[in-house]
Amino acid sequence: MIPELPPPPPGAAPHGPRDLPAVKWNPWQAIAVFFVGNLVIAQVVVGTIVLGAMGVGSGEPIEGLPQIVATVAADVAFLAAMLAWLTWRARDWRRLVGITLGAKGVRDAAVGFGAGALLYVVVGVVVAVPLLAIFRRVFGADVAPPEQIPGSLSINAKILTACLALVLAPVTEELFYRGIFYRSLRDRHGVVLGAVVSAVLFGASHVVDAPWRDVVFLQTLMVFTGIGLALIYERRANLVADIAAHVAFNVIGIVIIFSTR
Repeated sequence: MIPELPPPPPGAAPHGPRDLPAVKWNPWQAIAVFFVGNLVIAQVVVGTIVLGAMGVGSGEPIEGLPQIVATVAADVAFLAAMLAWLTWRARDWRRLVGITLGAKGVRDAAVGFGAGALLYVVVGVVVAVPLLAIFRRVFGADVAPPEQIPGSLSINAKILTACLALVLAPVTEELFYRGIFYRSLRDRHGVVLGAVVSAVLFGASHVVDAPWRDVVFLQTLMVFTGIGLALIYERRANLVADIAAHVAFNVIGIVIIFSTR
């Protein structure tokens, strides 16, 4: 059994954003959920089963519709694993995490969507342009933002990709990276440490099939994105706002990607 962390040090927040109750799990338990729920159950077990059912053997290249279907199945499995664990760990987890619907939820979603669109501009232009210049100066002029969505997708694959990017991924990623992992750090060690560490894991999880320098560039941008999403959550204290912000961020990205092909 994983031991609980010691009490928060002086200056750390003893509660969640805007007086939400402190969560009952610690960062090591959150990491265990990520490792078992995402890497083992979702990626290895479910991903392997789905790819096998679609006729993709071990060692064969994974691309197109099979890749999208396997990603969707893995995200569903990870979401299910998180919900099962949260229900077992704290039956009042919705109150702890801060999931508010109704009129307030609609307002927070609207604010979050606007904040997410603004975050895309900040990360995609204000951060990305000078960061790309730095990467090219350090690693060479051939560094470029990598393709995050495979090319030459069928219509069915594009529809499934849109559903993944605009519905499933925002819910799954915000529940873990902000609702579970960020809060486990933030409630014990403060906003700055929580935002940075959770954003680093969020960035590291964005791996695509591209040269490693391009992948690191993307991951660095996603670290800034993760920090921005943590601050939106901190401000609204409602995971609905963060999910809406994530949706807005992905809407802009997917529209740009599909419209330029």
